[in-house]
Amino acid sequence: MGVSFSRNKGIKISKGGFIAFLDADDVWKKNKLSYQLKYMLKNNLNITHTNYNIINEKNKIIRNMKVTKDLTYKKLLNSCDIGLSTVMINSKIKKLLKFERIKTKEDYILWLTLSKKYKIIGINKYLTNWRSVKNSLSSSSIQKFKDGYTVYNNYLGESKVISFFRVLNLSVNFVFKLFKQKFIFSSIR
Repeated sequence: MGVSFSRNKGIKISKGGFIAFLDADDVWKKNKLSYQLKYMLKNNLNITHTNYNIINEKNKIIRNMKVTKDLTYKKLLNSCDIGLSTVMINSKIKKLLKFERIKTKEDYILWLTLSKKYKIIGINKYLTNWRSVKNSLSSSSIQKFKDGYTVYNNYLGESKVISFFRVLNLSVNFVFKLFKQKFIFSSIR
C-alpha cells in the first residue's frame, strides 16, 4: 500500500508515549531510542531529529548529515535537513501526524505542517545510518524535483512560478549541502 499508508496505519494503532520511524533499509544505533527519549523528556520537547550518517549498500559511511538546532517553517521551506529515521515525536500530537500519498517528500510535507505549530529540535549526535540505495525512489532526482514542486504548489498553495523557484532553491541548497558535506567529510578522513 506504500509508505504513507503504512506509516499512517502505524501511527493510528500506536499506543506508546512517543513515535519513532525506521525505514527498512536504515539502521538505528543501539542507544538511539533511549538517548533521544531522555533528551526529549529532559527538555520537554515534542519533535526531535538527529544527525545521521549516509551509508552505502556495503555499510560504508559515505557522508554525514548534521542537524540544524532549531528548525523553523521558514528554514524548512529552503532545505529539508530531516532524515525520517532520525525523528521522534511525542504521541500527544499524533492527531496531526499524517503522511500524504505522494511518491517522495511525504515526510517533508509533514515536517512543514508540524513546524508551523511546534519547534523541531535537532540533536547534535549521530544516532542513525541512512542507507543510500541506487534505483530507490529517493535516489531519483527527477521524481524528487516533481514531488518538490507538488509540495509547494498543491500542498502549500504557492503559485506555479513561486513553486518552481522554491523547488529550484531547494535543489540548489541540496547540491550545496552535498558539496559542503563531501568537503568536510573528506578533509576529516
